[in-house]
Amino acid sequence: VVLNPNDIHYIISTFLNEHVQYREFDDSISQRTLNNLLSSIDPGKYYFYKVDVNTFIKQYNTYLDDLTKKEDFSFLDEIFNTYKKRVTEANEIITDLLKQHYTFTEDETINLDSDKIPYAKDKKELKERWRKNIKLQLLNYQTSENLNEEQAKEKLKRKFYLNNKRLQEFDKVKQFSLFLNAFSMALDPHTNYLTQEEHEDFMISNNLKLEGIGVQLRWEDGYTIVDRIIPGGAADKLPKELQLQPNDRIVAVAQDNDEPVDVIDMDLRNVVKMIRGKKGTLVKLTIIRINPDNKEQKRFIVPIVREEINLEDSAVKSEVYQSDNSLLIGYIKI
Repeated sequence: VVLNPNDIHYIISTFLNEHVQYREFDDSISQRTLNNLLSSIDPGKYYFYKVDVNTFIKQYNTYLDDLTKKEDFSFLDEIFNTYKKRVTEANEIITDLLKQHYTFTEDETINLDSDKIPYAKDKKELKERWRKNIKLQLLNYQTSENLNEEQAKEKLKRKFYLNNKRLQEFDKVKQFSLFLNAFSMALDPHTNYLTQEEHEDFMISNNLKLEGIGVQLRWEDGYTIVDRIIPGGAADKLPKELQLQPNDRIVAVAQDNDEPVDVIDMDLRNVVKMIRGKKGTLVKLTIIRINPDNKEQKRFIVPIVREEINLEDSAVKSEVYQSDNSLLIGYIKI
């Protein structure tokens, strides 16, 4: 789906026509939209400087409504180009910081509530913010995964590499989508703009059914990993020798007899999109299974015919309990 400026104007008009309170994209909504947009791009305040944000506010704070009416979205280019520039500069800071040795005996604190910290005023302040962030992540890796310092650094380098790769996929559609969601949340916190993929996920969660293979996936270090097999789904019905297992890595996906597509480092949402499909169609997964004892890898292909999968485990459930003193207690599991 390709969004263009005319689509943006139409979608905003639709929001306003249907909203219970607002009928016009005015200056106050413009201010909240800009704030939401900057927060969604740089939620931890690790990239933009205070001068960047002040410039955006001076230029656009009460003008997004006027620019949108004229279908002039050049402000998005300026904001995202500045963001990409700051990411490049931050990468240089990160590379330098990952060369340093870290000890965890000093008494230090880090504030992770971005609402309570200002944007950095200069490179020195930003570097100190990144130093504490990297130190915290290294500590987490070393304690939770029992890694040494160099192993933790390699894992962190991999994480930043994947983050940068996602940034390269920040196209016009992504920019427009973030802007539309920033606008919708400026109306009220319960109104959102959903992309086509997000809408599909929303309808699946409402209808408790989808067409696919019946596997819950997670994303870790660039790999799409099997997290859980949904009982009664297509994957659950495979012959024993082809049964998927938790922690299997999906490294390639092929549609029917087409050539497999490498999905290592691919965003999880895109991998899921390739695996889902119309019931009765065939998808072939290339799997790597790592033996936890000797770390040996086994590579094999699993063909699965997609089915309609019921997600009853995700349904809201309720029960009523009676206590010893005859008090009735309602329990809802969401």
